[in-house]
Amino acid sequence: MRILYILRDFPVIYSQVFVLNEIIELTKRGHEIIILSEMGNRERMHGEVLKKNLLKKSIYIIYPKFSRGRNKLIYCLKLFFINSFIRPTSNIDNLKFAIKKYPYLWEILDDYVNITSLNENIDKLKNLNLDLIHIPFPESTIRSAKISLPNKLNLPFTATYRTDFYTSDKEHIIKRLKYIKKPKRIITISEYNRKHLKRILGIKDVEVIHSAIDTNKFRPINTIKKRKIFLVSRFIEKKGIEYLIKVCKLLNDEKVKVECIIAGEGPLKEVYERLIIKYKLSNKVIIKDSLTQEEIKKELEDSMVFVLPCIIASDGNRDGLPNVLKEAMAMEIPVITSDICGIEELIEDGKSGILVPPKNPEAIAKVIKKLFSDSSLRKKIGKEARKKIIKDFNIKKEAEKLEKIFYQAIKNESK
Repeated sequence: MRILYILRDFPVIYSQVFVLNEIIELTKRGHEIIILSEMGNRERMHGEVLKKNLLKKSIYIIYPKFSRGRNKLIYCLKLFFINSFIRPTSNIDNLKFAIKKYPYLWEILDDYVNITSLNENIDKLKNLNLDLIHIPFPESTIRSAKISLPNKLNLPFTATYRTDFYTSDKEHIIKRLKYIKKPKRIITISEYNRKHLKRILGIKDVEVIHSAIDTNKFRPINTIKKRKIFLVSRFIEKKGIEYLIKVCKLLNDEKVKVECIIAGEGPLKEVYERLIIKYKLSNKVIIKDSLTQEEIKKELEDSMVFVLPCIIASDGNRDGLPNVLKEAMAMEIPVITSDICGIEELIEDGKSGILVPPKNPEAIAKVIKKLFSDSSLRKKIGKEARKKIIKDFNIKKEAEKLEKIFYQAIKNESK
């Protein structure tokens, strides 16, 4: 198959690793993946992007950037005039499409510019003889590409809903779906999500394909473990990082020797840095920038526990069986996380990991002290964790399921 993946930006180091795993495994299975995206960060990227020559398989959309005002209005008028001669039919269609979607002038102008910017790539994409479009993040649009391309290219498409839809109301999601061809198959990453989508949208046929990892890449290594807590994450509310910092304060107050590494980036980074200073933990809690997969492995190798104290954010956003937990589990590192959002699909409390109530640093600190002092418990939990990942979150198995869905979508389109 020749499959077009539409991503918000590519490459990025701090997220989308689960999609990268998916793309790499599909290429191993003989499929050609083309990526349509806005430009990501080429200065720091995961090694697999270069190893698999994925940049050469990427097509980038460049959107003009304007603030609201007279300049945007003049630009849009010029663009409409020029395209009325170059591609009159599609130009009118683009404007109609934008007017139908949005009630306000500036939203209409934004959407018209975005859709028109796609036109220079349409012929290129048509010449690639694509079989299918896959949209891994339907709620995080790369402007209008995800909405308009399935129509413009007249191709079947599939969509994977992950967690973004928890911050969107029902009417918003339905409105998005209204302006695109109906997906041939809708996919999500957990049974918890599937039930939610069925409840809010009435969608009965939702396939569950887990975000998964390469268990050959993330495997246990016999090294001496430090009394070290590790977390790699986006610095956003739903990750609950402030509670991990509070855990470290509790441990420090009790004179428990511990080192904590928190790696990532995001809008709340400075907030957490100030909290570390406030609690006088600068020599105990170290914040690092986003790490590559290779760097994450190195941090995990000598970590005693991995802690992700996630919460349901104030806007409803929440995690969906995070891949960082799976990476630690595959390396037989005991994980501690919150008992929310269907996490029991990944972790059986006390067997393959430890679950604690959200927003409860005291409970986390208690578990950490127990794991620090009991090597046999750490070993037991670690081995069960790896078994779980190999069985249910192995990228080879999940990519095979995804491949079957793609073939079925193409087959249904041809009927």
